[in-house]
Amino acid sequence: MSDDKEKILAVYQRINEAMVNKDTEMLDNIFNNNHKFVHMNGYQQSKQEWLKQIEKEEMKYFKTMPQKITVTFNGNTAILICIIRLMREFTELETLGV
Repeated sequence: MSDDKEKILAVYQRINEAMVNKDTEMLDNIFNNNHKFVHMNGYQQSKQEWLKQIEKEEMKYFKTMPQKITVTFNGNTAILICIIRLMREFTELETLGV
């Protein structure tokens, strides 16, 4: 495995751990301010909204279970695709259809 791929996978692992541990400071440092999260129903969420929901425990992650991870490179851009199973809980998001 290349050093670059190992670094990308290490960041992804930190993201998963930070989600479960409610470490919004770590998540804030990893994702840029313009990052958009797209949920499986198509709902687009800003980083700020997502972090606020984690802090307020409107979104709780209990466990992440990556099933298949692929890392590819296109020039200076790394692309990580992961099929993941999440154990999480929603409160306010359920009413938003997220």
